[in-house]
Amino acid sequence: MRIGFLLYWCVFAIHLCKADDGERTESRDGRRAQWGPTVRSSSFTSESASVSNELILLEACNNEPACLQDHAGLEAITQLHRQLDDDANGNVDLSESDDFLREELQYDSGYEKRQRAFHHNDDMHISVKELWEAWLRSEVHNWTVEQTVVWLSESVELPQYRTLFLQHRITGAALPRLAVNNMQYMSNVLGIKDPIHKQKLALKAMDVVLFGPPK
Repeated sequence: MRIGFLLYWCVFAIHLCKADDGERTESRDGRRAQWGPTVRSSSFTSESASVSNELILLEACNNEPACLQDHAGLEAITQLHRQLDDDANGNVDLSESDDFLREELQYDSGYEKRQRAFHHNDDMHISVKELWEAWLRSEVHNWTVEQTVVWLSESVELPQYRTLFLQHRITGAALPRLAVNNMQYMSNVLGIKDPIHKQKLALKAMDVVLFGPPK
């Protein structure tokens, strides 16, 4: 009798464990978000990205105050990297930069030199950190207000915004924020309202931020 009683409770306990395991592994009824490690909330992802960007600033800025405080610039570079990284594996490879140059920036030919510059001739996989470090070293990042205004007038061909750029002291370091077509920055800060002009400015800024000065 006692043995039968023990066997009954053993079987009952096994059934409970199986039911509990089933709830933990079920993926189609919405409960994996509570149990499984594969689903992450947007706040968790956002916090992780923020921590990652802080580490990038600390490692790449060499204690330069302006660089360490450029959170908006790094966030814009991160967004640009995300646009290029089609397979979302954390790196931009040759095929992805090639597609971006041809499809987004509409280069038909003659872009190979710009692509080589982006990949530093031999780095076939570019991470966010590497893209940020390359941007800090780039000629465009160090453009003065006057050089940026020349680019605006001659390359972008929007000289009507010269006064705005001069008033707001827009240097090359601010161009990533234009490249991601930051509406808050373009519309509210700079006062550029025309959607065609904003799109043109974003594409031209994207080109020089990622691939260097105009040809």
